[in-house]
Amino acid sequence: MKKSVLILGSGGREHAFAWSMAKDKNVTKVYCAPGNGGTAQVAENIALNLSNHQEVVRVVKEKNIDLTVVGPENPLAKGIVDIFITEGLRIFGPDAYGAQLESSKLFARDLMAENNIPHPDYYSCNTKDEAETLKAILELPLVLKADGLAAGKGVIICENDEEFEKGLKIMFDSSIFGDATSRISLERCLVGEELSVFAVCDGKDYRILSSAQDHKRAYDEDKGPNTGGMGAYAPTQLLTPVLLDRVGLEIIQPTLTVMAERGHPYRGFLYVGLMIVDGKPYVIEFNVRMGDPEAQVILPLLKSSFFEILWHA
Repeated sequence: MKKSVLILGSGGREHAFAWSMAKDKNVTKVYCAPGNGGTAQVAENIALNLSNHQEVVRVVKEKNIDLTVVGPENPLAKGIVDIFITEGLRIFGPDAYGAQLESSKLFARDLMAENNIPHPDYYSCNTKDEAETLKAILELPLVLKADGLAAGKGVIICENDEEFEKGLKIMFDSSIFGDATSRISLERCLVGEELSVFAVCDGKDYRILSSAQDHKRAYDEDKGPNTGGMGAYAPTQLLTPVLLDRVGLEIIQPTLTVMAERGHPYRGFLYVGLMIVDGKPYVIEFNVRMGDPEAQVILPLLKSSFFEILWHA
C-alpha cells in the first residue's frame, strides 16, 4: 500500500526531499509544512508553526500521514521526535538527546574524546579570559565555535591575534548568536581538505548515501564569513574506498554504539563534517539532519527509493 509523507521545513533541502518523495512509487501523497514555492509544485504545503509540536501531531493524525521527515535541526533539538514516539507516530530523525550531537558542539566533542573518535584538540570556554588563557596552549590559528545552534554560521576561524580578539567580541560581547554562545568550543585549527559524508542510521546500523563538498564562505576566494552553505557538489573524489571504510569504522559506528549504550539509539541522518589531514579523517562537526545545499545534489543521485530507505530505518 502506498504511503503519505509529511516533510517539515521550508528550504532547498525540503524541496529536494519533496521532489524525491513525489516521484517515488511507494508514495501516494506528499505534504510540506510550511514548505516553499518549490515544494508547492510537487506537494501540498500546509501552514504550520514547527515550534508548536502538538499542532504538528494534530495535522499528522488528521491527514493520516504515515511518515514524517524532519528537515531542519531546531525541531529535532526541541524534542519533536520524542513527542511523536510518545504518540505512536512514525517519524525520521533523532530524539532530543541524540540531537545534541549538533545542538551542543561540546556535547559532541566530549563524546568523541571519551570514545577515541578522531577530532581536533579543544577546550570548553565560558568567558573571554578563559579563551585568552587557553590560546597559549593551543596556539594560533584557532577556531571559535558557538556551543549551541547558530544556523551553520557560529564558526570563526582566527589566523592571528587581531582576528582572535575580534572573534571573542563577537562570541561573548555581541548578541549575534544569542544563547548559542553562553559557552564556546576553542579548537585547534586543522588544515586539509574538508568534505562531508551523509549516512542514514537506524539506531544500530548505517548506510552512507554519498559524500559532498560545500562552499561556506560568502565571498570569492573564501574571503567572507561562514554561511549555511553557498552551494555544493557530489560526490567528491576525495572520499576513496579506503577512507570511506575508516569513516565508517572509526567515526560512524562508534558514535552509534555509544548512543545505543546511553539508551538513545540514534535514528536519523548523520552528517559527518570531516577534515582530511595527511590522509586521516577528523570530525569537524556532526549535524543531525541532511545538509542544505548538499541534499539538493545528493538525492538526485539515488537509484534506490528514498522513501524505503527512511521507512525501514
